[in-house]
Amino acid sequence: MDHERRALSLLVPAMWLDLHRSDGVELQRAAVVRWIAAGEQCLARTQPSPPRAARSMAALAVAISDSMERGQPVAALDARVAQLLPTLFPLAVVPGMAAVPDGIALTAHLPSPFHADGADRAAPRESLETHGSSAADGWQPTPHLFAAGEEPDWGHVQPQVLPHASTCRAQAPPAWSSMAFASIRAAFLQAQPTTAGQRLSAWRWNLAARSGGVIGYWFRVGRILLGSAHIPATRLARALAILGIALHDACIACWESKYHYRLLRPIQWMQRDMPHWWPVITTPAHPAYPSAHAVLAGAASAVLGALMPAARRDLRWVAGQIASARVAAGVHWPIDGTAGLAMGQQVAARVLAHTHVARRLEAR
Repeated sequence: MDHERRALSLLVPAMWLDLHRSDGVELQRAAVVRWIAAGEQCLARTQPSPPRAARSMAALAVAISDSMERGQPVAALDARVAQLLPTLFPLAVVPGMAAVPDGIALTAHLPSPFHADGADRAAPRESLETHGSSAADGWQPTPHLFAAGEEPDWGHVQPQVLPHASTCRAQAPPAWSSMAFASIRAAFLQAQPTTAGQRLSAWRWNLAARSGGVIGYWFRVGRILLGSAHIPATRLARALAILGIALHDACIACWESKYHYRLLRPIQWMQRDMPHWWPVITTPAHPAYPSAHAVLAGAASAVLGALMPAARRDLRWVAGQIASARVAAGVHWPIDGTAGLAMGQQVAARVLAHTHVARRLEAR
């Protein structure tokens, strides 16, 4: 229990930082924290899909880091980020954010690595002609929204570090008719909550979009943990940029695997025999395998654990809780979480080992 309390005290979602307070931190550090927090607020207000949220926050963190590396004054950083935020979050309004100009190519404000990554060509939803699978184990739009597949093209977006989206593709799941998947279905049933407390725990780790979603959560964790270390502003910005790149590449890898395997969601199986069964939370509109929450938890906990070794054990515990909660919530199979954590850790290892990122880490 001491381990759990320590992890929760560090990592449970916290209230937004006041954007106008520095709490005694020098001006540059306060600016880094302020603009990352502004990005988190934009996520909460616009509620983009996880892949687009990850890309936007990665671009924001890279832009902040680049400004810090160049030794630009806080005023220059403020000006750059104020112009960048409308590019990333055109529907959001936060303090200090520039107005969205009419008729101007806002992509000019993006950091150069994001200019031609293909995200602008990725359809947010599948067409009606290709929105599902006819196979017994194939994903189909699920109740109650029956929405077409979310971000079906995101696996074609160019990652920042990974050579290709399929570089870290999850291992193929067992065949639906196999004994192995029969055991997975049994484990899913065993994991379903039977008490209000268990349902609350599953809901609590949902990390809802209205509070910034899973991407906003991990940036908030990174901002709080790294900020508590009182490292210089350049190192703080650099670390958050590395976190952002890992989350962005992990999302691309995750979505590539999701639409490669197109594994059905538990609700599709459960409602065949129990039409009145419902999960604790609404089932997301994309295939089950692997779990995006688990992939992102695996990537973020690995990166932050490398940057903050003293918190590594707690971070891993939180990542495991997030992955398990998706099963208890009724939206994922157990294999989705285990494969997702492994994929996220694999992406993080590649990001941390990348030459450019390694040089940034050595500069700490």
